[in-house]
Amino acid sequence: MQENTHSSSSTSSSRKRKSKGESVKISQRYLIFGFLFVFIFLISILEVFFLSTGARGDKWAEIEKNHKKSDTIIKTPKRGDIYAATGELLHTTIPYYSVKFDFQSEGYLLLCSDIIEREVNGEKIRKYQKNKKKEQEVLSKLVEALFRAVPRLNETKNKKEILSDWIKKSRKKRGNRGVWLLRGFYFLEEEYSDFNRNIKILFSPKSDKTKKNDYLYINRSMKSSLSYKKASPNGVSMDNFLGVDEVRVKNNKTISNAGIESFYNEYLAGKTGLAEKKYIKNKYSEITIKNPENGASIYTTIDMGLQDVLNEQVLELMHTYKPHFIMAAVMECNTGRIVAQSCKKMEGANSKIEEDYNMIARSLIEPGSVIKTISMLAALEDGVIKGADEPIDIGTKPYVLYQKKKIHTHQKGLVTAKDIIAISDNYGISKIILKGYENNPEKFVNRIKALGLDINLREDPNFRDFSNAYMPRVKSPEDKDWTAISLPSMAYGYTNFIPPLYLLSIYNMIANGGDFMRPYMVEKIINSKGKTIYERKPEALRKNVLKPSTCKEITKMLRAVMNEEGKCKGTGRYINRFKDVAHTIAGKTGTTLYFDSKTKQYVETEKNYSFCSFFPVDNPRYTVYAYIARPRENKVHISSGRSAALVSVAIARADKKRRTQLNFREEVKQGLFKDKKEIKEDSVLTDLTQDVSLKKMPNLIGYSLSSASFLLQRRGVNIVVRGHGYVQSQSKASGSTIREGETIILTLGTKNRK
Repeated sequence: MQENTHSSSSTSSSRKRKSKGESVKISQRYLIFGFLFVFIFLISILEVFFLSTGARGDKWAEIEKNHKKSDTIIKTPKRGDIYAATGELLHTTIPYYSVKFDFQSEGYLLLCSDIIEREVNGEKIRKYQKNKKKEQEVLSKLVEALFRAVPRLNETKNKKEILSDWIKKSRKKRGNRGVWLLRGFYFLEEEYSDFNRNIKILFSPKSDKTKKNDYLYINRSMKSSLSYKKASPNGVSMDNFLGVDEVRVKNNKTISNAGIESFYNEYLAGKTGLAEKKYIKNKYSEITIKNPENGASIYTTIDMGLQDVLNEQVLELMHTYKPHFIMAAVMECNTGRIVAQSCKKMEGANSKIEEDYNMIARSLIEPGSVIKTISMLAALEDGVIKGADEPIDIGTKPYVLYQKKKIHTHQKGLVTAKDIIAISDNYGISKIILKGYENNPEKFVNRIKALGLDINLREDPNFRDFSNAYMPRVKSPEDKDWTAISLPSMAYGYTNFIPPLYLLSIYNMIANGGDFMRPYMVEKIINSKGKTIYERKPEALRKNVLKPSTCKEITKMLRAVMNEEGKCKGTGRYINRFKDVAHTIAGKTGTTLYFDSKTKQYVETEKNYSFCSFFPVDNPRYTVYAYIARPRENKVHISSGRSAALVSVAIARADKKRRTQLNFREEVKQGLFKDKKEIKEDSVLTDLTQDVSLKKMPNLIGYSLSSASFLLQRRGVNIVVRGHGYVQSQSKASGSTIREGETIILTLGTKNRK
């Protein structure tokens, strides 16, 4: 019994000891959990502190990166520019900003109002009470920021006028949300950047931390929209080739739908850049990942000296004859480079003269007597006639019937092949072609095609200058509408439809000794880093197309066109009035009746006049083609020699003056041509300039080329560019007086205004 009692007490004691040991273990466990909780709490507090103060290490930055979403920003590159071979800027794309302001935005109201708080039904209501003094101070600062950023405003606006206008808009009860800051005015890129910078300086100066948010209030009240305009700093006479459509933005790149701007868009558009918008140190910052690559510069074959002369002469002819349109082009004989071109139209006799589309390559015309040269080339190459002096009897009647069709003649009797070209005799050329090809007209068709009329200028994908050019439509005996009269009609200029570019190229082939050169307008492309990434060299699409003897004999015939002696006076003899160059020109006149597509009839009273030539005869440098469509005035004494041929005279004179070291551009402006009305102004310039003073040289340092050229173009100066990038120096000091026609040289580099 006693043993049982002892045993029982011993067991109880053992249980107590065990229970006490377990309690100690449990207490230790809770203590550990308590320490862990406190440690985690302290870590959390420290994390919040570091994140709120920005004092964080790589670990916290990584944590933040995972919790703050970054926004990807695609950066649009600047579009490239187009230059003349002589360095002048032909085409540029101007980015500009239009700005609207919200006079009812909360930020704006906070700055220029007194805040009145009152309690209504236990709820606090905040009301803004406009303070006129504060309002005037805010708007005065905004006006000051504007005029500091855009000095050109001083010429047309004054601060009081703009301040008064903005105060009226601010106090309107309705219609003042999102109104134009300056209606009809556009900021250049640099001006808009300076405007924002000035707002920050004036509204949130570093010396006054209490106003650090004032800039944001104003900035958030403004909304800007970026647009692009194309401008032609050295005149709009090249717009039909370069592209006159507006520049748009697609997939964050600028694009154009016409001309060189469209054909070479992948080079001009550049490559987009990439940036991220991240939350760093309590604010969002933009981090550049990849800079955009600005568009490349395209250098054309255009010689601005000859371009100016051509443009002046075409304008004179437009004012004299008021035709529906004129097209003209100048090609370098040995290379095929198009060094000047002009296409202008006039909708009515009293209408403005406007630039027309690229008709040189994209119009199909019946060439008229200009084609007689090509017919004679075929006859010489195939041995139908042996030379320029071969006798041909054209009879003494006013016309000859062939297949019941009247073919007119000049009633000269026995003449030479040279005389037929000189007097442009329809029957004479028909007789030669019928002699050689009447029984095999297909041979004649194949021969004139072989001269270059079957060449497709669009087939080479690497050549884009004339990628929309039309192909000639040459009639064939296989055509359903082929008749017995088709062959002679082709010989003297009807039935076939040929783009002027092909006529120019074939005459050019005669001038250079027999090679059909590829016509081209883009010489090289240089990227934004100054590296040449594309270069076009002269290319003969067909070599030795003509025998040397053929070139020699046909040149004799073309020289006879200017003959003014004997019984066969040439149709181009009027050129002899210009004795300084007349003896150097070889060419052919052409006249066609206008075909009315509605009545399907030729109109006897409406004609087209053309002239194609090359010079100097002894060592040709340039080939020129000009076409005048349906003159409305001074039609009584008009002829191709008195009208279209004057284009060749003007270019020949300019070339001669240049070779004799004369300042021919000045002479042209002062005396070679009469004073003329200006062609319609570039609408881009009119919209953007706001009648800026033209007398003072602006400070262009750090400006993009497009913005710099905009500030110069209305002043009537010639712009020559050296290098790539932003303006580093200018040949004329800012503030100095500039004269119309003066040449300003801009040197570019990498440093901008930012």
